[in-house]
Amino acid sequence: MDSIRNRIKGILDAVGEQMLAARETVEPVKICAGDYAFSEKFDPADHVWRDFGRDETWGGKDLHYWFLAAVTVTAAMDGRQIRVILNTGATDIWNTDNPQVMAYVDGRLAGTMDLNHQELILSDHGRVGDTYAVGFYAYSGTPSYTNFFHLDAAAWCEEAARLYYDMKTVWEAADLLPEDHIERIDAMKALNGCANLLDLRSPGSEECIRSLTAAADYLEEQYYGNRRRNPVTVHSVGHTHIDVAWKWPLRQTRQKAVRSFITVLNLMDRYPKYKFMMSQPQLYQFVKEEAPGVFERVKERIRDGRWEAEGAMWLEPDCNLSSGESLIRHILYGRKFFEEELGAPANEVLWLPDVFGYSAALPQIMKKSGLSYFMTTKLGWNEYNQFPHDTFLWRGIDGSEVLTYLISTRDYWTEGERRKKSPFSTTYNGRQNASQIMGTWQRYQDKDVSRDVLTCYGYGDGGGGPTEEMLEESRRLEGSVAECPAVRQTHVKEFFHLLEERLDRDRLSVWSGELYLEYHRGTYTSMAKNKKYNRLCEFLNGETEKWSVLAGLLDASYRYPGKELEKNWKLLLLNQFHDILPGSSVKEVYEDSDRQYRELIESDTALMDEARKTILACLGAERAENAGGAKENETFENCGPAKRLAVFNPLSFSRTGIVEIGECGESDCIRGLVFQRAADGTMLYLAEAAPLGVSILGGDTIGEVIGEVIGDTNGKEASESVKEASESAADVRLDGLSCAVSNVFKSITTSGDGQLKGLTTPFYETEFDENGEISRLVDLREKRSLIKEGETGNRLVVYEDRPMEFDAWNIDDYYREKSWPLTGLVSIEVLENGPVRGSVLVKRRFMDSVLEQMICFYGHTARIDFKTKVSWRQHQLLLRTAFPLDILCNEADYEIQFGSVRRPTHENTSWDRARFEVCAHKWADMAEPGYGAALLNDCKYGYGIHDSVMSLTLIKSGIFPNPEADQGLHEFTYSLFPHRGDFREGGVVREAYRLNCPLIGIAVRKEGTENVSILEIDEENVLADTVKMAEDNSGVIIRLYEAWGKRTNVHMRVRKEAGTVVRECSCMEYEEHELEEAAAAEGASGSVSAEAGKDGLCLEFQMKPYEIKTLKFSK
Repeated sequence: MDSIRNRIKGILDAVGEQMLAARETVEPVKICAGDYAFSEKFDPADHVWRDFGRDETWGGKDLHYWFLAAVTVTAAMDGRQIRVILNTGATDIWNTDNPQVMAYVDGRLAGTMDLNHQELILSDHGRVGDTYAVGFYAYSGTPSYTNFFHLDAAAWCEEAARLYYDMKTVWEAADLLPEDHIERIDAMKALNGCANLLDLRSPGSEECIRSLTAAADYLEEQYYGNRRRNPVTVHSVGHTHIDVAWKWPLRQTRQKAVRSFITVLNLMDRYPKYKFMMSQPQLYQFVKEEAPGVFERVKERIRDGRWEAEGAMWLEPDCNLSSGESLIRHILYGRKFFEEELGAPANEVLWLPDVFGYSAALPQIMKKSGLSYFMTTKLGWNEYNQFPHDTFLWRGIDGSEVLTYLISTRDYWTEGERRKKSPFSTTYNGRQNASQIMGTWQRYQDKDVSRDVLTCYGYGDGGGGPTEEMLEESRRLEGSVAECPAVRQTHVKEFFHLLEERLDRDRLSVWSGELYLEYHRGTYTSMAKNKKYNRLCEFLNGETEKWSVLAGLLDASYRYPGKELEKNWKLLLLNQFHDILPGSSVKEVYEDSDRQYRELIESDTALMDEARKTILACLGAERAENAGGAKENETFENCGPAKRLAVFNPLSFSRTGIVEIGECGESDCIRGLVFQRAADGTMLYLAEAAPLGVSILGGDTIGEVIGEVIGDTNGKEASESVKEASESAADVRLDGLSCAVSNVFKSITTSGDGQLKGLTTPFYETEFDENGEISRLVDLREKRSLIKEGETGNRLVVYEDRPMEFDAWNIDDYYREKSWPLTGLVSIEVLENGPVRGSVLVKRRFMDSVLEQMICFYGHTARIDFKTKVSWRQHQLLLRTAFPLDILCNEADYEIQFGSVRRPTHENTSWDRARFEVCAHKWADMAEPGYGAALLNDCKYGYGIHDSVMSLTLIKSGIFPNPEADQGLHEFTYSLFPHRGDFREGGVVREAYRLNCPLIGIAVRKEGTENVSILEIDEENVLADTVKMAEDNSGVIIRLYEAWGKRTNVHMRVRKEAGTVVRECSCMEYEEHELEEAAAAEGASGSVSAEAGKDGLCLEFQMKPYEIKTLKFSK
């Protein structure tokens, strides 16, 4: 049979060559330089042209060119479809930087071209002598100047194309089967009979054309017409996955989206059965702004039911690092755009094919956002373990379940290939040929659950999506060619409905917890500045909403800045794309991102400033003169005798914390509060703040305590071997309560040469070794030592970081093989000692990098802060801090969105070993019965807890795709927080919020003190994460979550101005129902009540473990 096989392959190639008949070179071609400006119309007169030779080349990184040519229909082309063919010399079909082109015919934007779409139709019925002016707007993404611009024109031979795809589809399917397989034998016999009817002696002649038709008719009758439908169906949807940024900047993404959308629309005009799905409203927004005509064509196809706008989220974000509220806003704004702008049906599918891991909080977020189905392929990239299912129920931390599907598309493998290749990998860039249709079923692991499987096909990232060839083969594969499953064009939502209806629920597995990707672990850390901005802006957006709501509750004339806030959220969501926030994009992406974050911060700051002014005015408080407004914490300099301190607390629990105020003179200080001057001249006040509101504090003259600055920022050393801290205490007024306050450091011990050796605080006895690391840390409350014998805490280590591939994305497990302790101690000294804070300044050097840490101890909290500044000048080196603690535990707790997860601290299995680096948000905690410790942070995410060693990755400085990644100044804080009990009893959740969300102080003049809160919650484990106005301004939205995994009866008081009608709603603010009805529907026990009183609305209701609950208050 091999001889017949080879004969058919040769004939197939010969037939393919006849599809483009009467082919001629198009000359001359003209060129001129371009830029990012383009439109849907093109006028050659707007440009200055020169001739471009066929042997000339063009290119360059992120450059544009215009080309111009005239195509005339020859006699040989008369009456046929006329095409132009562009060959740039590029050959890598997966190269996302290969030349990409918009094509204009007679001034009209008519199509797009790239390596996978090299042909453009000028006319379906060319007439001899007709001439077309064809313009090309071409983009080059690579630095080299190696692109040609070889332009040809030809007539399309429909008879040759029909036979070519008829034969190719059968031949490819049969060729995958063993030689003795009956389906292969029958297919080759039919193809051989078809070949015998061909007359290829004179290509293009009438005899040849007739033989092409006869051969195609024979194959239809003898083969396609006799096929028995395969019981397995591969449901197929066209798709193009476009990274919103990656190896190109955002401005190029706009053009990639326009080009890809045009390609899809043009193919839809020619293939009536073609169905296409596209996610990411951000891309639609780009197209709307750049090419309004294209956008309108998309809307028309959506109305026709052929273009599916599905996927739910604003874009495909990183789901490890983004906060819970951010993920909700992705869905909220995504669904809103799809439904309001595009008129699309309500979304039901979360479509995230390429995201680097999936938080266990997602199932609940999905269910409470109206989404029932989840799809990805990325787990096929696992490094060590093949994920065991492709169709399953995914259960989140609260028990919510969503039907999940992992696309299994890959090439079909023979038995020998299966033994040699990794079984893991799959793709969302399917090619819709026989190999991948067969491979989709072959790779599918849940054949006992469903015979309906899904593939999505089309080139992504500017590759233009599906091709003509894919659509031609797909149509023929509907008939179950050879052993191929049957192919059916579908939409994603339609597939999930059918899957849910037909699957065998008795065989359906449940996966509980996170979908951890065993790969791309470096994305928790790369491009640290970007991650710091993300954390900051997530809090800023939330705080701006809270203060804007409070301002509106106190002053009915205040305008809630809904449009501005939506704009700020969308700017944040844009920068959470799964190659921006993870740190895996080119340098220009982060230049754009820095600018956008600064815009966002400036906008939020201005909005908050306006809201705070309104709030203070309603409280009868006037800002002290020259108190500023340019900074978050207002300066007191030259402001006169400010009588009070207005403290803004955006957290939903009362707290004692530090308020930092800009440098001022002693006469300007607020009396009656514990305060101290910091080393940098700022004033630190210890304040007791009411929950989610404003507290007006101070004003009494009963005592004051001003702390002592022992060291200075220049690193001068203490001269005595032993310095006793001030033991004098003063009675002060702290929110109406008398207390005695002394300096934080009770004793300070130095060595003979003046180097700091030890400290005593109200919580700890601390010793430092000769390298400035913590050699002993005794918790005086529990009388136990935290640091393992012979080890040191805050152990800073630099590791060689050279992953095998994906430099910015990956940390490979062998990074631990080579390391250097960061022991280059320059100095260590006590910097501050006062009633608010005591601090130690440590300076270190490593190669060309400099690290400075201010280790802060407090009297009001057991938290130890490591405020860190690093000037980092190294490449492919990774900086970590580690705390080897004398705590025994087999599992550790890590914060994720709206809750936490437990992960093993051992490496018993390959699944455990794969988790050598994991993601957490504000904290991770290890505890044994009765005692534990947490490692907190304000902008870091990459943790490891193994064999009682807690570690945190601080800097990862890869060189690809950004050779300057993580160079320069880093500022961040991480904290050690020992505590009684586990993270629940120890108050870890609240402490992490305190670190990330400092109190804000403003100097005011006001008679008397006052507390104003939006709400108050009695239970420590329930937090109000979000307070905002409803999207339609019909009420106030309060979103709560339970943080301990504990079923809880909640008691909450809300200001009466918010409204006395309370309804529970979805995260989308739909599906409103009375709180009592919601409880009854859930089968909740205990009373549920909402009672209006003089202090506001008092609510009592139940929350399930890790539940997210969204309440709407209206009048």
